[in-house]
Amino acid sequence: MAMMSSVPIAPPPQVRVIPTLLASLLAIALFVVGLSVAARLTADDADMTGLGADDAADDAADDDADDDADVVAADDAAGVVDAGVVDAGVVVTVDVGPDAGPEPQEPPTVEGPPYDVHAVAVVAAALVQDCARDALRWDPSLGGPFTLKVTLPAIDSADQRPIVQADGLRSPVLQGCLERRQGGLALPGAATGVLVRQMVTARAALLSDGTIGVSDEAVLAP
Repeated sequence: MAMMSSVPIAPPPQVRVIPTLLASLLAIALFVVGLSVAARLTADDADMTGLGADDAADDAADDDADDDADVVAADDAAGVVDAGVVDAGVVVTVDVGPDAGPEPQEPPTVEGPPYDVHAVAVVAAALVQDCARDALRWDPSLGGPFTLKVTLPAIDSADQRPIVQADGLRSPVLQGCLERRQGGLALPGAATGVLVRQMVTARAALLSDGTIGVSDEAVLAP
């Protein structure tokens, strides 16, 4: 009969499931925390290096903009005109030079003529009165106020005849009579030798009885 060995058989190792699971979870948690801390530190370094220059540039730009705004505000407050910008409170006056052209002017009045202006007007009114009597035969409605004009030629003029006009009395008969008889008008001596051409004007009126009165005589340079 064979002899049987008396060596005892070792039991299988016993595994503690719960402590092992807890240890595994703790190790995983520590590993995740470590990765998070490392990533955070790395991100902070990147922000410090990458964004530092941009922040500095932005800060410089903001400072320049603030300075410009302060300068503009100061200029506006003082009413300064700079770089072609005119403040609304500044009034710019423009001096118009001689190139703007001459302004329309009334005919200049001749002061101090060497003759009696009223005498010239009276002589011309007498001629108009004589011609008006003939004109009234053809046009009884002729009459009313008019402007008496007597143009005196210059002493060196080829035509020395004065020109008498009744501006405002429309009558072909009156106009024809004046043109025929004005060459023989007897003017005062000084009125026939003026140096420059002149015009004597007066307010006149042809009344219903055929008489003419004159007033407000003046001398103009036509």
